[in-house]
Amino acid sequence: MDRRRGHRVSAALASRRFLVTAGGSGIGLATVRRLVKAGARVAVSDIDPDRVDAVAVEFGADAVFGIVADSGDPEQIDGCFASASAHWGGLDGLFNNAGITAPRVPLADLDPAIAERVASVNLLGTFRMMQHMLRHAADRPSVILNNSSGTALQAAPNTGFYSATKAAIISLTRTAAVEAAPHIRVNAILPGPTETPTLLAASPERKSQFLADVPLGRFGTPDEIAALAFWLLSDESSYVTGAVFTADGGVTA
Repeated sequence: MDRRRGHRVSAALASRRFLVTAGGSGIGLATVRRLVKAGARVAVSDIDPDRVDAVAVEFGADAVFGIVADSGDPEQIDGCFASASAHWGGLDGLFNNAGITAPRVPLADLDPAIAERVASVNLLGTFRMMQHMLRHAADRPSVILNNSSGTALQAAPNTGFYSATKAAIISLTRTAAVEAAPHIRVNAILPGPTETPTLLAASPERKSQFLADVPLGRFGTPDEIAALAFWLLSDESSYVTGAVFTADGGVTA
C-alpha cells in the first residue's frame, strides 16, 4: 500500500484510469475518493473551478487530474475526454455522473430553452461521453457507468422532462451494453433522494415532501451511492452489464 495526501491506498485498482464527470461534489466526489483509495488514477471534471482545485489538492497530482468542463457543451466534452485520456495515457473507465435538474413545473409550463439545457447535459452530454469511451476502448476491457434517476421509472409530475432524460439514459445504457460486449461493460445507477448539494439547498418543505416518499425514512448519503458506483466500476461486478440498479431507500419498490 501507499499513501496519497494522507489517504491509505490499496492496490485493488492499481494502474486503472478513470474519468468521473461532476466529480467535485456529492456522489461524484464520494466515488472519486473510493477509486483513489483503491489505487486508481482519476481525471475529475466539474463545471466549478473551485471544486476541481479542491479535489486536486485533496489527493495530489499522482492520483487526480482536474479538468474544468461544462458537460452540456460539446466542445468542452470533447476536450475533457481528450485531456483525460492524454494525461493518463488512456482510460479504463468512465463514470457519467454529470446532470442538472429543471424548475418544478408542469410540462405545459416548462421553458423550451431550459428543456434544451437539461437535455444537453443529462442526455446529449452522457451520450457524447459514452461515444468517446466506446470508441476509445472498443477492443479492450473497460467499463462505463451512467447516473440516471429513480424518477425514470415512474410518473414524475412537475419533473417530467428531467425524468425523460434520465429514462433515455437507461435505454442508452442497455443498448450500449449489447453493442459493446464483450469488451466494455455498461451499467446504470438510479439514485433516490440523496444528500447532494442540490437536495441540501432545497427548502425545508421540499425536503419534507421528498422524505415522505422514502420507506427507509431518511435520505441516502453520497457515500452510500458511491459504494454501488464503485462496485460497478470494479472487477467485483465483472459479470454485470446492461443492468440498472436503484439505490433509493425503497421509493420505487
